[in-house]
Amino acid sequence: MSRHRSALAAVLAVAAVAAGAAHAAAPEPAAYRPHVVVATLDTGTNPFHPAWRRSQHGHPSTFIRGYPTSAKAARLSFKADQEASVAASEAALEVFATSRHPVWIPGTNIVGTWAHASDQLPIFDANDTDAPTHSHGASASSQIAGRGLGMAEDAYVVIMDRTSDGGVHPYEANADGLRWAADQPWIDIIHTNIQNPVPLAQPSTPLYPGYADAVAYALSKGKLVVSAGGNFYAEATETSPHAGPPGVLVAGANDNCGWTTFSNPDPHVVMDGADTVAASPTSFETTSFGGTSSASPRISGYVAELLLRLRRHYRYAGGVEGGALLRLARSQRRPATGPLADGQLTAAELHEVVRKTADPRSHRSTYDGKTGFDCVPEPAAGPAYYPKVGYGEVSEHTIGAAFAVATGNRPMPARPDEDRFYEQSEALRSLFWG
Repeated sequence: MSRHRSALAAVLAVAAVAAGAAHAAAPEPAAYRPHVVVATLDTGTNPFHPAWRRSQHGHPSTFIRGYPTSAKAARLSFKADQEASVAASEAALEVFATSRHPVWIPGTNIVGTWAHASDQLPIFDANDTDAPTHSHGASASSQIAGRGLGMAEDAYVVIMDRTSDGGVHPYEANADGLRWAADQPWIDIIHTNIQNPVPLAQPSTPLYPGYADAVAYALSKGKLVVSAGGNFYAEATETSPHAGPPGVLVAGANDNCGWTTFSNPDPHVVMDGADTVAASPTSFETTSFGGTSSASPRISGYVAELLLRLRRHYRYAGGVEGGALLRLARSQRRPATGPLADGQLTAAELHEVVRKTADPRSHRSTYDGKTGFDCVPEPAAGPAYYPKVGYGEVSEHTIGAAFAVATGNRPMPARPDEDRFYEQSEALRSLFWG
C-alpha cells in the first residue's frame, strides 16, 4: 500500500452519514455538444462526494472536443458512505500518482485532474501535508459545479492540486498548473484561490515570481481567469493574487444583507461569501465555508453557467478557438449589436458583460449563506459602493440580463461611475505587475 493511499485511508476513515448517490438524469447521447470546462486551482477536492456524481457516456474525448484520448480513468467506487468508498477504491487511487494528466473520474463531472509532480497525495484536499486534512479545495471546488452547491451543475470540472512536497514551493506549482491549464484547448475557465502579494513599496515585484507571468499566459490563450480578491481588509493591489495582470475577473465577497468587512476593496463583482454551504472534505456531508475563497468559485460557476447557456443557444460545441470562447458559424445570423456582432465572444467581452450586468444592491439568492445583521448596509446608489462590491452582485437574478446583453437583445448597461473606478484599478494593476 503506497504512502499516499495509506494516509488517505487513515484520515478519511471517519464516521460519515450515509448519503444517497443521487445521479442526474442521463445526458443526451454521446457526441460533441455544447459544454463548458472549468479548471480550479486550489488544494484538491473530495472526489467521493455525492455532489460530483453524474451519469456519463464513455470517455470525455467522445463529448469534449479536443480532449486527449490517452487520458486514463480513476474508477472509484461509490458506496453508502465515505469510509466504505475509500476502502473499495484503494487500487483505483494509484492512477492519480502513476498516470499523466489529465485523469478523469467515471460517474462524475470531474473530467480531469492535475497535480504537481512532487505532490505525494495528488488531487486529495491537503495543505502541504501528507494527509487530506484541510477543507479549502474540497469546499471551494464544490461551489463551482457541485450538485446543489454551485450554479454550474452541468459544467465539467478539472481539479488542480497546488500542494507539493520535496522542496517545491506551492507558488512554483501554481505557475506550472496555470500554464498547463492554459495549454489545454478544451479548458475554458480557470479559477484560482491563490494569494500572491505584491509589496506596495516594490511595484512589479511579487513575492512569488513566475505566477503573474503564468496568469498573463493563460489570458493570452483566451481563457477567462477568475480569482479570489483576498480577505485582508486591505487594498487589493497589495494582497490579491490577481490585482496583477489586467483582464482577470477579481471576485469579492458580500453578505445577503450588505457588505462584508473582511473582503478586500477593489473587486469587480461579488457573491455571498459568509457561511455558505459547501461539500465536506472528509465525508458525504456538507459544511460551512466562507470568505472570498467561497465567493470566487461561486462566481466562476456563474460565469460557466452563463457561457454554457450562450453555447447552447448558438449550438456551439467547441472550446476556446482562435482566442474566442464562442464562434458563430458563417450560416448563423449575428446579433446586430453586442459582443457577438462580430461573430465571436472573447473572455474580455464576457468579463465586461458579467461586470456591467451585476446589481449594485445586495440581494438574496439561492446560494446565500447565513442570514444576519452583522454586515454594513451599502448606499442605495452612487459610486460609493464600488470599493467594496465593484459593479455589484451576480446571482441567478442577474444572469438573465447578462444573457440578453451577450446575445444583443438588450443594450450594454451604462455604468460610467464604475467604469472610471475600473479603468483606474486596471491601470494600477498594470503598474504593480508590469
